[in-house]
Amino acid sequence: MAWRWVSLCGLLLVWVGCSSQTDPAPSDGMDPSGMVSGSGDAMSSGGAAGAAAPTGAAPAPGDAPSREAPVEGSTGGDPATSDAPSGIVPGADYFPLVDGAVWVYRHEGGTTWDEEVTMSTTRHAGMDAMEVRDTPGPSGSSTVAIFVRDGSQVRRVHKVVSTGATTDAVVDYTPGFVRFDDAWLGMDAGTSVTLSYQRVEADGVGMIVSQSDRSHTFEMMVAGATVTVPAGTFEGCLEIRRNRIRAAGVAPGAGDVKSFWFCPEVGKVKELDEGAGKTEELISCTLPGCSP
Repeated sequence: MAWRWVSLCGLLLVWVGCSSQTDPAPSDGMDPSGMVSGSGDAMSSGGAAGAAAPTGAAPAPGDAPSREAPVEGSTGGDPATSDAPSGIVPGADYFPLVDGAVWVYRHEGGTTWDEEVTMSTTRHAGMDAMEVRDTPGPSGSSTVAIFVRDGSQVRRVHKVVSTGATTDAVVDYTPGFVRFDDAWLGMDAGTSVTLSYQRVEADGVGMIVSQSDRSHTFEMMVAGATVTVPAGTFEGCLEIRRNRIRAAGVAPGAGDVKSFWFCPEVGKVKELDEGAGKTEELISCTLPGCSP
Protein backbone atom coordinates (compact mmCIF):
# COMPACT_ATOMS: atom_id res chain seq x y z
CA MET A 1 0.00 0.00 0.00
CA ALA A 2 2.93 2.32 0.65
CA TRP A 3 3.96 2.38 -2.98
CA ARG A 4 0.43 3.18 -4.02
CA TRP A 5 0.30 6.11 -1.61
CA VAL A 6 3.59 7.48 -2.93
CA SER A 7 2.36 7.16 -6.53
CA LEU A 8 -0.88 9.00 -5.79
CA CYS A 9 1.03 11.79 -4.06
CA GLY A 10 3.33 12.12 -7.04
CA LEU A 11 0.45 12.36 -9.46
CA LEU A 12 -1.23 14.94 -7.26
CA LEU A 13 1.94 17.08 -7.14
CA VAL A 14 2.30 16.95 -10.93
CA TRP A 15 -1.33 18.03 -11.44
CA VAL A 16 -1.05 20.94 -8.99
CA GLY A 17 2.21 22.13 -10.51
CA CYS A 18 0.80 22.14 -14.05
CA SER A 19 -2.37 23.97 -13.07
CA SER A 20 -0.46 26.70 -11.22
CA GLN A 21 1.73 27.74 -14.18
CA THR A 22 0.94 31.14 -15.80
CA ASP A 23 0.21 31.62 -19.51
CA PRO A 24 3.23 32.61 -21.60
CA ALA A 25 3.58 36.30 -22.47
CA PRO A 26 2.21 37.24 -25.92
CA SER A 27 4.82 37.29 -28.65
CA ASP A 28 5.19 38.94 -32.06
CA GLY A 29 3.72 42.22 -30.82
CA MET A 30 0.35 40.74 -29.89
CA ASP A 31 -1.37 41.79 -26.68
CA PRO A 32 -3.59 39.32 -24.77
CA SER A 33 -6.67 40.52 -26.64
CA GLY A 34 -5.17 39.41 -29.94
CA MET A 35 -4.64 42.97 -31.27
CA VAL A 36 -1.27 44.00 -32.59
CA SER A 37 0.32 46.34 -30.08
CA GLY A 38 1.79 49.61 -31.28
CA SER A 39 0.14 49.36 -34.70
CA GLY A 40 -1.42 52.83 -34.54
CA ASP A 41 -4.74 51.37 -35.70
CA ALA A 42 -5.98 50.16 -32.33
CA MET A 43 -9.45 51.33 -31.32
CA SER A 44 -9.63 54.02 -28.69
CA SER A 45 -11.31 53.25 -25.41
CA GLY A 46 -15.02 53.85 -25.34
CA GLY A 47 -15.75 53.35 -29.06
CA ALA A 48 -15.23 51.01 -31.98
CA ALA A 49 -13.16 52.03 -34.96
CA GLY A 50 -15.23 52.85 -38.04
CA ALA A 51 -14.54 51.61 -41.55
CA ALA A 52 -12.01 53.63 -43.49
CA ALA A 53 -13.51 55.95 -46.09
CA PRO A 54 -12.57 55.03 -49.68
CA THR A 55 -10.03 57.31 -51.30
CA GLY A 56 -9.95 58.43 -54.91
CA ALA A 57 -13.64 57.70 -55.45
CA ALA A 58 -15.19 59.53 -58.37
CA PRO A 59 -17.68 62.25 -57.38
CA ALA A 60 -21.33 61.52 -57.90
CA PRO A 61 -22.97 63.02 -60.99
CA GLY A 62 -23.59 66.73 -60.50
CA ASP A 63 -21.04 67.06 -57.71
CA ALA A 64 -18.39 69.74 -57.88
CA PRO A 65 -14.81 68.56 -58.42
CA SER A 66 -13.44 67.31 -55.11
CA ARG A 67 -10.54 68.77 -53.17
CA GLU A 68 -7.73 66.27 -53.29
CA ALA A 69 -4.00 65.97 -52.66
CA PRO A 70 -1.53 68.55 -53.96
CA VAL A 71 -0.28 68.11 -57.51
CA GLU A 72 2.88 68.95 -59.40
CA GLY A 73 3.42 72.70 -59.49
CA SER A 74 2.13 73.04 -55.94
CA THR A 75 4.34 73.07 -52.85
CA GLY A 76 1.92 70.80 -51.07
CA GLY A 77 0.33 71.70 -47.78
CA ASP A 78 -3.00 70.97 -46.19
CA PRO A 79 -5.13 73.92 -45.07
CA ALA A 80 -6.48 71.75 -42.25
CA THR A 81 -3.06 71.29 -40.59
CA SER A 82 -1.91 73.15 -37.51
CA ASP A 83 1.05 74.46 -39.53
CA ALA A 84 -1.16 77.01 -41.31
CA PRO A 85 -0.25 80.63 -40.56
CA SER A 86 -2.13 82.28 -37.73
CA GLY A 87 -5.45 83.72 -38.89
CA ILE A 88 -6.12 81.15 -41.62
CA VAL A 89 -9.25 79.10 -40.90
CA PRO A 90 -8.20 75.41 -40.77
CA GLY A 91 -10.06 73.20 -43.21
CA ALA A 92 -11.98 76.08 -44.83
CA ASP A 93 -12.48 76.26 -48.60
CA TYR A 94 -11.05 79.53 -49.94
CA PHE A 95 -12.15 78.91 -53.54
CA PRO A 96 -15.48 77.06 -53.32
CA LEU A 97 -16.72 75.34 -56.46
CA VAL A 98 -20.45 75.24 -55.75
CA ASP A 99 -23.20 74.40 -58.21
CA GLY A 100 -25.64 77.33 -58.36
CA ALA A 101 -23.37 79.81 -56.58
CA VAL A 102 -23.67 83.49 -57.52
CA TRP A 103 -21.24 86.34 -56.83
CA VAL A 104 -21.94 90.00 -57.72
CA TYR A 105 -18.93 92.35 -58.00
CA ARG A 106 -18.78 96.13 -58.37
CA HIS A 107 -16.07 97.37 -60.74
CA GLU A 108 -14.67 100.83 -60.11
CA GLY A 109 -11.87 102.89 -61.61
CA GLY A 110 -13.05 104.67 -64.71
CA THR A 111 -16.47 103.18 -65.44
CA THR A 112 -18.48 101.83 -62.52
CA TRP A 113 -20.50 98.72 -63.29
CA ASP A 114 -21.76 95.54 -61.65
CA GLU A 115 -20.88 92.04 -62.82
CA GLU A 116 -22.77 88.86 -61.90
CA VAL A 117 -20.79 85.63 -61.88
CA THR A 118 -22.62 82.29 -61.80
CA MET A 119 -21.26 78.77 -61.41
CA SER A 120 -22.71 75.42 -62.48
CA THR A 121 -21.46 71.86 -62.85
CA THR A 122 -20.46 70.56 -66.26
CA ARG A 123 -18.11 68.13 -68.00
CA HIS A 124 -15.02 69.13 -69.95
CA ALA A 125 -12.61 66.79 -71.74
CA GLY A 126 -14.03 63.85 -69.79
CA MET A 127 -13.57 65.54 -66.40
CA ASP A 128 -15.93 66.98 -63.80
CA ALA A 129 -15.70 70.74 -64.11
CA MET A 130 -17.44 74.00 -63.29
CA GLU A 131 -18.80 76.43 -65.85
CA VAL A 132 -18.33 80.04 -64.75
CA ARG A 133 -20.36 82.72 -66.58
CA ASP A 134 -20.24 86.48 -66.19
CA THR A 135 -22.59 89.16 -67.42
CA PRO A 136 -21.50 91.67 -70.10
CA GLY A 137 -19.28 94.57 -69.14
CA PRO A 138 -19.26 98.09 -70.59
CA SER A 139 -17.76 96.81 -73.86
CA GLY A 140 -20.65 94.38 -74.27
CA SER A 141 -18.47 91.26 -74.07
CA SER A 142 -18.99 88.38 -71.64
CA THR A 143 -17.06 85.25 -70.76
CA VAL A 144 -17.83 81.59 -70.21
CA ALA A 145 -14.90 79.83 -68.52
CA ILE A 146 -14.25 76.25 -67.47
CA PHE A 147 -12.61 75.61 -64.10
CA VAL A 148 -11.32 72.24 -62.93
CA ARG A 149 -9.86 71.13 -59.62
CA ASP A 150 -6.62 69.20 -60.00
CA GLY A 151 -5.32 68.14 -56.62
CA SER A 152 -4.85 71.25 -54.51
CA GLN A 153 -5.22 73.63 -57.45
CA VAL A 154 -8.20 75.26 -59.14
CA ARG A 155 -7.30 75.91 -62.79
CA ARG A 156 -9.01 77.71 -65.66
CA VAL A 157 -8.55 75.47 -68.69
CA HIS A 158 -10.88 76.99 -71.29
CA LYS A 159 -12.55 80.33 -72.01
CA VAL A 160 -14.93 81.70 -74.64
CA VAL A 161 -15.35 85.47 -75.03
CA SER A 162 -18.47 86.65 -76.85
CA THR A 163 -20.29 89.83 -77.76
CA GLY A 164 -23.95 89.01 -77.95
CA ALA A 165 -24.26 85.91 -80.14
CA THR A 166 -20.85 86.46 -81.79
CA THR A 167 -17.82 84.51 -80.57
CA ASP A 168 -14.82 86.81 -80.34
CA ALA A 169 -12.18 84.44 -78.99
CA VAL A 170 -11.67 80.87 -77.75
CA VAL A 171 -8.76 80.35 -75.37
CA ASP A 172 -7.28 77.10 -74.08
CA TYR A 173 -4.78 76.81 -71.21
CA THR A 174 -2.46 73.80 -70.72
CA PRO A 175 -2.28 72.43 -68.06
CA GLY A 176 -4.31 75.39 -66.85
CA PHE A 177 -4.12 78.93 -65.51
CA VAL A 178 -4.03 78.49 -61.72
CA ARG A 179 -6.60 80.65 -59.97
CA PHE A 180 -6.05 79.28 -56.48
CA ASP A 181 -3.93 76.66 -54.72
CA ASP A 182 -4.85 75.29 -51.29
CA ALA A 183 -1.11 74.99 -50.61
CA TRP A 184 -0.93 78.79 -50.34
CA LEU A 185 -2.89 78.59 -47.11
CA GLY A 186 0.07 76.94 -45.41
CA MET A 187 2.66 79.49 -46.55
CA ASP A 188 4.04 82.38 -44.55
CA ALA A 189 3.81 85.97 -45.73
CA GLY A 190 6.59 86.79 -48.18
CA THR A 191 6.67 83.31 -49.68
CA SER A 192 6.26 83.18 -53.46
CA VAL A 193 5.79 80.48 -56.08
CA THR A 194 6.01 80.64 -59.87
CA LEU A 195 3.57 78.70 -62.04
CA SER A 196 3.55 78.36 -65.82
CA TYR A 197 1.15 77.31 -68.57
CA GLN A 198 0.66 77.49 -72.33
CA ARG A 199 -2.03 79.79 -73.73
CA VAL A 200 -3.54 79.24 -77.20
CA GLU A 201 -6.09 81.71 -78.55
CA ALA A 202 -8.28 81.19 -81.61
CA ASP A 203 -10.71 83.54 -83.27
CA GLY A 204 -14.42 83.00 -83.73
CA VAL A 205 -13.93 80.65 -86.71
CA GLY A 206 -11.23 78.53 -85.06
CA MET A 207 -8.09 80.07 -86.56
CA ILE A 208 -5.21 80.31 -84.07
CA VAL A 209 -4.21 83.92 -83.61
CA SER A 210 -1.68 83.59 -80.78
CA GLN A 211 0.21 80.97 -78.83
CA SER A 212 2.53 81.66 -75.92
CA ASP A 213 4.07 80.24 -72.76
CA ARG A 214 3.23 82.33 -69.72
CA SER A 215 4.39 82.43 -66.12
CA HIS A 216 3.10 84.18 -63.02
CA THR A 217 4.62 84.65 -59.59
CA PHE A 218 2.17 84.40 -56.70
CA GLU A 219 3.36 86.10 -53.51
CA MET A 220 1.68 85.56 -50.16
CA MET A 221 1.04 89.00 -48.66
CA VAL A 222 -1.20 88.69 -45.59
CA ALA A 223 -2.58 85.54 -43.97
CA GLY A 224 -5.62 86.14 -41.79
CA ALA A 225 -6.56 89.53 -43.21
CA THR A 226 -9.82 91.29 -42.36
CA VAL A 227 -11.45 92.70 -45.49
CA THR A 228 -14.41 95.09 -45.67
CA VAL A 229 -16.33 95.33 -48.95
CA PRO A 230 -19.94 96.29 -49.75
CA ALA A 231 -21.04 92.71 -49.00
CA GLY A 232 -19.71 93.01 -45.42
CA THR A 233 -16.60 92.40 -43.35
CA PHE A 234 -14.83 89.08 -43.77
CA GLU A 235 -12.12 87.64 -41.52
CA GLY A 236 -9.42 85.02 -41.91
CA CYS A 237 -8.76 86.03 -45.52
CA LEU A 238 -5.66 85.43 -47.63
CA GLU A 239 -4.17 88.31 -49.62
CA ILE A 240 -1.94 87.36 -52.54
CA ARG A 241 -0.22 89.37 -55.28
CA ARG A 242 0.03 87.92 -58.80
CA ASN A 243 2.79 89.25 -61.04
CA ARG A 244 3.06 88.21 -64.68
CA ILE A 245 6.64 87.48 -65.75
CA ARG A 246 7.52 89.04 -69.11
CA ALA A 247 10.65 88.72 -71.20
CA ALA A 248 13.37 91.32 -70.69
CA GLY A 249 12.59 94.52 -72.56
CA VAL A 250 8.87 93.74 -72.94
CA ALA A 251 6.70 96.50 -71.50
CA PRO A 252 4.18 95.46 -68.84
CA GLY A 253 0.59 95.15 -69.95
CA ALA A 254 -2.83 95.61 -68.37
CA GLY A 255 -3.46 93.25 -65.52
CA ASP A 256 0.19 92.26 -65.10
CA VAL A 257 0.18 92.97 -61.36
CA LYS A 258 -2.95 92.20 -59.40
CA SER A 259 -3.80 91.66 -55.74
CA PHE A 260 -6.56 89.31 -54.64
CA TRP A 261 -8.31 88.71 -51.32
CA PHE A 262 -9.81 85.24 -50.82
CA CYS A 263 -11.99 84.51 -47.78
CA PRO A 264 -13.10 81.22 -46.19
CA GLU A 265 -16.16 79.57 -47.77
CA VAL A 266 -16.72 82.62 -50.01
CA GLY A 267 -13.78 82.86 -52.41
CA LYS A 268 -12.68 86.12 -53.97
CA VAL A 269 -14.10 89.20 -52.25
CA LYS A 270 -11.76 91.82 -53.71
CA GLU A 271 -9.39 92.29 -56.66
CA LEU A 272 -7.08 95.22 -57.41
CA ASP A 273 -5.38 95.86 -60.75
CA GLU A 274 -2.40 97.77 -59.40
CA GLY A 275 -1.30 99.17 -62.74
CA ALA A 276 -4.72 100.44 -63.84
CA GLY A 277 -5.96 101.35 -60.36
CA LYS A 278 -9.18 99.40 -60.92
CA THR A 279 -10.98 97.36 -58.29
CA GLU A 280 -13.62 94.66 -58.02
CA GLU A 281 -15.44 94.31 -54.71
CA LEU A 282 -18.07 91.80 -53.69
CA ILE A 283 -21.48 93.37 -53.14
CA SER A 284 -23.51 90.17 -52.68
CA CYS A 285 -23.26 86.41 -53.03
CA THR A 286 -25.41 83.31 -52.85
CA LEU A 287 -23.67 80.20 -51.51
CA PRO A 288 -23.24 78.47 -48.14
CA GLY A 289 -21.11 80.50 -45.75
CA CYS A 290 -21.44 83.71 -47.72
CA SER A 291 -22.78 85.81 -44.85
CA PRO A 292 -19.83 87.59 -43.20
